Amino acid sequence: MAVLAGNVAQFTVTFTTESTGALIDPTTIVFSYSLNGGATINSWTYTSATTPAVGTVARISTGVYEVWVSTTGLNGLLVGEWVSTGTGAASTQDSIQVSTTQTSSQTSTLASMIAQVLRRIQPGQQVESLILNGAITAGATSLVVTDLAGTILPSLRPETVISIDLELFYVQAVSSTTVTVVPGYLGSTEANHSSGAMVYLNPRFSAFDIMCAINDDLNDLCSPENGLYQAQSIEISYNPSAIGYDLAGASNVIDILSIQQRMPYPIGYWVPIPRRHWTLTNNADTTDFPSGYALRYNSPKGFPGQPFRVTYKSTFSPFVNLTDDATNVAGLLPTMYDLPPLGAMVALVAPREVKRNQIDSEPDSRRGTEVPPGAVMNSVAQVLALRQRRINAEASRLKALYGQQTR
Repeated sequence: MAVLAGNVAQFTVTFTTESTGALIDPTTIVFSYSLNGGATINSWTYTSATTPAVGTVARISTGVYEVWVSTTGLNGLLVGEWVSTGTGAASTQDSIQVSTTQTSSQTSTLASMIAQVLRRIQPGQQVESLILNGAITAGATSLVVTDLAGTILPSLRPETVISIDLELFYVQAVSSTTVTVVPGYLGSTEANHSSGAMVYLNPRFSAFDIMCAINDDLNDLCSPENGLYQAQSIEISYNPSAIGYDLAGASNVIDILSIQQRMPYPIGYWVPIPRRHWTLTNNADTTDFPSGYALRYNSPKGFPGQPFRVTYKSTFSPFVNLTDDATNVAGLLPTMYDLPPLGAMVALVAPREVKRNQIDSEPDSRRGTEVPPGAVMNSVAQVLALRQRRINAEASRLKALYGQQTR
C-alpha cells in the first residue's frame, strides 16, 4: 500500500486465538512506528477509545483495532508494529510506502498497465470486437456473442483467435451467434468471464500477451544488472544457544538489506547489527531450515527473547488478475509504475521486425520509403534508452531509502 505524504496512514490489526481462530481482545495493546528501519518515532497504547484518530488506538470491534499516523514530513517505508500482552499476546508488523510526490501516471493495476501499453504501441488502431452474451465458466467450450455494430460478426469464423479478459480461445465453429471454442489457448489460463465482456477478434497484442511481457519485465528488473527490488521484513527472536536461524516467512530473497535487534525495555529502540556479525546462506538444507534461507549470527551479543528485524531485498511478484494492484500484489513503489509497461513495449514490438523480414510470407504491408528496414528497431531503441534511464533513477532512489549495510 502507498500514500502521499501529508495524508493519514491507517493501520489495522486483528487478534485471534491460535486454537480456534476466534476474535479476542488482548489485555494490553501498544502500537509503534518507525521510518526506513530507523528508531521508533512514536508509541501509543490502547486505553478505551472506539474512534480511531492520529495518535489514538481504537477498538473497532472484538479483536479489531485501528490507529492513524500522520505522514506529514515523512518519506519512505513506514513500518507499524502492534504488540499485545497477557491474553492474546502477539506481535506483528505492517508497512506503508509514503511518497512525497504524486505519480504522473495513474497506472496502478494490471488492467491499467495493459491499457497504457496498448495506447502506446497501437495508437489509433482499432481491433474488431463483439460482446459476450451471457457469463461463461472456466473451461467452457461454447459461448454466445452479440454484434452491436452489426458488421463484425462475419469476421468471426473458424481458426479465429479471440481474446476475453486474460484468456485466449481458438474458434472451431460458428453457428449464428453461438461459437464453439477451445479454451485456454496458447497457454492462457481458463477462467470465468462475465456477461458483457469484450470479445476481441485476432488482436495483434492480446491482454494475455501483454501480461506475460509485463511479468517477464518484473523478473528482469530484479536482475543484478538492473538492481531493483521490493523491501520486506520479518522478525525472529534471539536465542543465545542458537547460531543458525531459519528465515521463516521469507521468500524470493535476493539479499539482506539490514538486520537490527530491539533493545530491551525501557529503551526499546532498534540497533543495527554490522554485516560482519552475520552470514546469509541461500539454498540451505530445508530439513534444518525449511525456508531454504539460513542466517548465521556470529556474535555472542544479544538479548534473549528480543526480536531481530531482518529487512531484505525480494523479487517482484507476478500479476495474475486484471485487478491486481501494482503495489500490494507486485510490490512496486508508486514511482516504478511506468517501468513494466516500458519493458513490455520493447518485448512486444521488437519481434515485429523479425516477422516483417520473413521472406516466405508478407505478414504486414510495408512501403520501403515510409517504413524502411530497421525502422521498428530504431523506435524500440528509444524506448530502451528511456527505460534504462528510469531504471537507473529508481535504483538510486532505493539506495537513498535503504543505503548500504555497515560492515
